[in-house]
Amino acid sequence: MKRATTPTPTKRFTVPAVDAGKELVAFLVEKTELSKTVMKKIIGQGGVWIQKPTEKKRRVKRVTTLIEEKDRIDFFYRPDLVILEDGCRPIFERHHFGFWIKQSGVPSEPTPFADKGSLLFEVQKKYPKAHLMGRLDLEVKGLVLVSYGPRAHRTLTQMPETDCRKFYLALVQGEVELIQGEWTNDLDGKKAQTLYKVLAKDEGQTLVEVEIPSGRFHQIRRHFADNGHPLIGDPRYGEDNKNGQRGLQLCCHRIEMKDPFDQRSKVVRHELPLAEFPEDLKIAFSRYKGL
Repeated sequence: MKRATTPTPTKRFTVPAVDAGKELVAFLVEKTELSKTVMKKIIGQGGVWIQKPTEKKRRVKRVTTLIEEKDRIDFFYRPDLVILEDGCRPIFERHHFGFWIKQSGVPSEPTPFADKGSLLFEVQKKYPKAHLMGRLDLEVKGLVLVSYGPRAHRTLTQMPETDCRKFYLALVQGEVELIQGEWTNDLDGKKAQTLYKVLAKDEGQTLVEVEIPSGRFHQIRRHFADNGHPLIGDPRYGEDNKNGQRGLQLCCHRIEMKDPFDQRSKVVRHELPLAEFPEDLKIAFSRYKGL
């Protein structure tokens, strides 16, 4: 589950009377000294918000929008921001829901910096009323359950947690001693349960399968780091576990769900294709499977 944080705008402007009637792109080019080409890209991907004195703040993506006196403009800009538009696709679909692959580096939901390129943005191109029924961290690749309409969203939200199980694969530093175990240390003052099973050990690393009945912020990453086994390639937790350009070795590789729209409560089970695994996880899992 995502921790509720709101990034601070890179810059914030209140439009003076002298600039009223200008086009948004011209105003921001003048105030930021970025090129018009760069500014059009930022606006187009969703990094600019306008709040009028009597209205709610809204994302504005039309570069020719005319601004008015006292408009407040929030400008979000990261020069290193990469928009990946081809990395998300459904692996399994039924009328009411689907399992989608989210790529590493793709946000689950729109951010103040951009709506374009997020998993939800890509899903809503095909299903405008879709909702994500779970989220993965930016660095994490894997399967995400998506509802395709309001009725489906209500039904899936009311489904018992035990009816939808999500399994993760992780490559962690060091050799995890117990073949299987459970950690229940609280995170951010809330109960957090992490179940794990050791699949293989090799060269000072351990391949584990993980299930988290609760879903706290960075739960898997924090629990393993707190217990002396940070995930390989985790940029935030642990020490001496960097992994160059190969990235965080964690993915949601399997979902098992009782279909609430099937009168027989048939269990739907789908796995992430091995080709989609992070590179080191792919190697470790292939060895484990004898492939």
